[in-house]
Amino acid sequence: MPSSLGYRDQQGHLDVLMRTRLTGGILLLGHFAAAAVVAYGYYLGALVLVLATHCFFLWGTLRPNSSLFGSVAKTFLTKQQEVWLTIDDGVCPKTTPALLDSLKKHGVRASFFVVGRKTDAHPELMERIASEGHQIANHTQTHPHASFWAAFPWTLKREIGEGTEAFRSPVGMSNWFVHSYLKKRGLRPIGWSVRGLDGIATPRAEVTANIDKGLRPGAIVLIHDGYDVERRGYAPVDILEDLMQLLEKRGYQCTIPPKSALLPREA
Repeated sequence: MPSSLGYRDQQGHLDVLMRTRLTGGILLLGHFAAAAVVAYGYYLGALVLVLATHCFFLWGTLRPNSSLFGSVAKTFLTKQQEVWLTIDDGVCPKTTPALLDSLKKHGVRASFFVVGRKTDAHPELMERIASEGHQIANHTQTHPHASFWAAFPWTLKREIGEGTEAFRSPVGMSNWFVHSYLKKRGLRPIGWSVRGLDGIATPRAEVTANIDKGLRPGAIVLIHDGYDVERRGYAPVDILEDLMQLLEKRGYQCTIPPKSALLPREA
């Protein structure tokens, strides 16, 4: 599906290149400094330097929405009372149709960050998402939420591949290799500025309350699809309906912003 969120631009290329060189330089500097300290016999000091350097990289990798290795869109510029609705982890034949029915009822367009193996199994849902005017975006092939933070280039080729122009990492974690790979494939990293935490066992009322706390013009709102409804106690469509009521109460509309409006920080 055509998208306005391409990342093939000079500014994005320079941003990733600069951050890759900067963070790589910090890593090398830390190791050179540690070697110099060892030369003077301060082994404990050398160990501290190496650990500090690696902890810095680990923090930048494990922190959701981290921009250490490259910019991540977290908000968008707008003068209107509007937000961007994004839905992760689909598609699912038990839950996605109800989401689409609800979106159609409310006249809302959303961006579906879908998991490849699920879309391969249910192409009819992908066709419906596209035909009803929603954006299809990349959320990896298998959603390896416990290991994607440690992904190597050959893993990224398998998990990300090509196709759409917007990408969100599982749990929002990206390491040093991810941004360079995305830049080469023309994929724009998309984060969020507010989420209800419905992807985990959060009570339904708290999901809406969490979103309400972060609502502001230009917010990127994250909710989830495809989880076990019986175990969770509510369905994705329940969260969507609660969100639609909240947005109407607060006077917000939903939109899919153009590339030029995306911002790498919270407004």
